[in-house]
Amino acid sequence: MFGVFCFCALYTPFASLKKKKTICQAGLPPAASSLPPAPGRPEVRPPPPPPPEPTPGASAGGGRGAMEPIEGVELCGDETWFADAALRKSLLEDVRQAHSAEKLMVASPADEIARIVGPAAGGRVLGAGAVLRLGGSHQGGYGESDISYAYRQLSRALHPDKNPGIPEAQDAFKRLGEAAEELRQGLGECRRALQVLGATLRCAPSEDVLERPQGPLLAEASRLLACVLGSSGEGTLSDPALGRASAALLRSSLGGSCQPADLLNRWYNDSQLLDLFAGNSLRVAYDCCKKRFRAQFLCSLSRAADAEARRNDSCVRGSWHKVMAQFPEIGLWRELQEKLKARVWRHGAAAAGRRSRTSKWDDSAAESVASEWGQKWRSVTRDVLPRSQDTPDGKVPKAASDATDPELRKLCAALWRDVATWAEGEGDAQRHLSLFRADKPGSTTAEQDWAFLPATDLLLIVGEARLCCCGCCYCRNSNSNNSSNSNDNNNIMLTKTATRTKIATTATTTTTTTTTTTTITTILKNYKNDQQQQQQFKI
Repeated sequence: MFGVFCFCALYTPFASLKKKKTICQAGLPPAASSLPPAPGRPEVRPPPPPPPEPTPGASAGGGRGAMEPIEGVELCGDETWFADAALRKSLLEDVRQAHSAEKLMVASPADEIARIVGPAAGGRVLGAGAVLRLGGSHQGGYGESDISYAYRQLSRALHPDKNPGIPEAQDAFKRLGEAAEELRQGLGECRRALQVLGATLRCAPSEDVLERPQGPLLAEASRLLACVLGSSGEGTLSDPALGRASAALLRSSLGGSCQPADLLNRWYNDSQLLDLFAGNSLRVAYDCCKKRFRAQFLCSLSRAADAEARRNDSCVRGSWHKVMAQFPEIGLWRELQEKLKARVWRHGAAAAGRRSRTSKWDDSAAESVASEWGQKWRSVTRDVLPRSQDTPDGKVPKAASDATDPELRKLCAALWRDVATWAEGEGDAQRHLSLFRADKPGSTTAEQDWAFLPATDLLLIVGEARLCCCGCCYCRNSNSNNSSNSNDNNNIMLTKTATRTKIATTATTTTTTTTTTTTITTILKNYKNDQQQQQQFKI
């Protein structure tokens, strides 16, 4: 009996120790086992799983992954692709892979000589990039190694000693050497321009970026334009709105660590930055980038000129003429803008509904009013965009819409499809639309495959004297409903219908100035119904 008692006393601690070891091996704390928790103590639960890793497109820079994509559109509005570190890194990698996979195919010596200095050149001096077959959006940029490789391949075919029977061989070989030297000098200019922009935005470029600097140069130039436009503001502005724009730029990673006041002072009062846009290095960088980035850059550059004219009583610096000459596509885009403005507004006697017997230059009897097409889209824009509420503390109003707002993006897409259909027909602007079409061989219709959609430009044209755009945030002017202009007096019925829709869809809405939850499809449908009711009333 005594032996059995001793055995039980010794076995009990070992059994308890074995049980604890089994629980620890299972990876569970003792309180998470089948035993109930001690009285008075909360039950201990295992920690939650770690959050998923962010996708490359959803970085802090506001990449494409943070926005709802628009069908048939590569880039919609002022998307800050240049602030997306993951996207920038992938673009550099694409350039490296393009050069590593591409092999320069050299034609016969006679054909190459004729291409450079012969009849195939058309009596003109072939550009340095065309001579060495470097540059263009299919490659995305080049460096010293690419220049040396192309020179070696072509010099073997163009050397005069190997072509004694071709008199132009000497000139072609000389032009080849000059082209290689021009590209090397241009490469140094691109790097210096990139370093100047990096010093302005206080984000120095790395060695990998400087290897082939063409794409990064356009990205930093687009970043600078976005910072200038965001700090200057666009549309109808107020002092609190400008304060919010500066505060938003400081909070974001868009402008690096630069101060908005210093940036605006250097942009408007110093010609160094504007001269960079008039130089050849930025034009080379422009030609090396994808079309969606080029189109966005053109629109931003055009709006930067408008912002300066607005500050200086319709006057701009003389360097802007060189910029426009360097980028003649801006003139084509401005022609389309003038066509759109003429479609939105009616002026003079035509606006008053009477025939003018005086000169067009002297016809100022009636104010400009919105056309029927302009009234439609101004009404829809008013219903989608929230009304700005300037606060004394300068905080951003909760109702402001940014570039990622899905309803705003759908509105701009619907407006652009309407504009494209008109431009293909009576607008006679097929050539102008080519600035925004995607570089795809299957792109044949006006409703699909757009490289870039100029959302902000469209809103500024249609919502003139109403839109307030600061730092990629959009809202209506707080005084737009009290304007004395008569161009929107015919929209009272449309506004009331949209207001009824908002009240029905939002249970907590009490006024028409709150955040809208009506989809753009519903608003367009309501507008169509109101138009039918007005037609029946007239009959």
